[in-house]
Amino acid sequence: MKGIINFPLSINYFRQRRAGFTLISKACERGFTLIELLVVIVIIGILMGILLVSYQGTRKTARDGKRKADLEQIRSALQMYHADCGKYPNAITWPGAGALTGGEAACSGITYMSKLPEDPLASLYKYVYVDEDDHHYDLYAYLEGGGTVTPGNCSVADSISCNYQVNEP
Repeated sequence: MKGIINFPLSINYFRQRRAGFTLISKACERGFTLIELLVVIVIIGILMGILLVSYQGTRKTARDGKRKADLEQIRSALQMYHADCGKYPNAITWPGAGALTGGEAACSGITYMSKLPEDPLASLYKYVYVDEDDHHYDLYAYLEGGGTVTPGNCSVADSISCNYQVNEP
């Protein structure tokens, strides 16, 4: 028989090898190995950790900015109070300071600030007002980003010193 090549291996051998190869490659393509999954989970965890730290820093900076803005608003209201009343108020107490209204006969009934702002973390920190005399005052706050330590206690539990000060211009 001319044209027929005699192979030493049978056709069934190739079919089995091809079928086995097909089954092996399908098994490899079906999913990821445990090591690959663990590597991906670790990478995602590291990225989440970096983002969380960055996010916390941004929140602290935002709260510090609000504290500074609050003290400037209070300063402005105190300046108007002093212009009308001739002196600064004797006391402002946080938390729950309420409104800043005129307490002297010359400015009685005038509201200078309808609600005095409180620290963004009022459960932990508070603003402090110190009336040195009728014409001088100091406002203190605690900045999470740091500052110079000043007299006054800015925590609700009275354990944290203030590190930011505003006084009359």
